[in-house]
Amino acid sequence: MVCQLLIPFDFLSHHPSPATAQQARLLARLMVGPVSTIAARQELGIMSPSARVNELRSLGYPITTTRISATEENGRHHRQVALYLLELPTEAASLPPSVEA
Repeated sequence: MVCQLLIPFDFLSHHPSPATAQQARLLARLMVGPVSTIAARQELGIMSPSARVNELRSLGYPITTTRISATEENGRHHRQVALYLLELPTEAASLPPSVEA
């Protein structure tokens, strides 16, 4: 007898794993919340966040970019800083559709 467990749909398991350590760090940080180019450089040590984001997008991760103004720790102000956001589906959208009788 075979028993099948009902497991909720896991969005991230349907995408390939990040290939590099920088991709993995950036993806883990994006799962927490939005991250700017400045934060990715300072917190994660990723000098080219836009390249890592494009690589993650090519793996199928839905990452959006908006532009914000931001100031670095040293006081330097930037008017067009990228802010990246991983768009995860809502919990209701991530569950498989129910079977109607």
